[in-house]
Amino acid sequence: MYSFFRNGQDESKYHFVHQVAQYDHDEGNAISFGYAYEGDIEVLKNKYIFDDIVSGRVFYVNTQEIELGRQDQILEFDLSFNGVLFTFKKIIVNVKTDLRFGLGAISSITFLLKLMGKILKLIWCKAIKS
Repeated sequence: MYSFFRNGQDESKYHFVHQVAQYDHDEGNAISFGYAYEGDIEVLKNKYIFDDIVSGRVFYVNTQEIELGRQDQILEFDLSFNGVLFTFKKIIVNVKTDLRFGLGAISSITFLLKLMGKILKLIWCKAIKS
């Protein structure tokens, strides 16, 4: 049987990491995986990156802005290939993209396009001022 903490009870000795961002079902469907990027792509450093399995949208949270007891803002990446904006939903053309996001060798970002049987590796990206 599991026990839960009462309001106000000190759980700090258990080293829990409290929720810092919330992805609701009214915003999307479900996330598959995410991690704090530690690779060599400068514009991705200090970001927790994750995706939505169904929509294929890719999101991030700025890890340097996280404060205990405060919900951080979830931001969405604009994806482009050869200068053209795209979504994984447009590539896969299915109700569900079944996109999986992973951590490859030396902290590289990989995308598994399960329905297409492909694994893509992100090798470069840049920040675009809006």
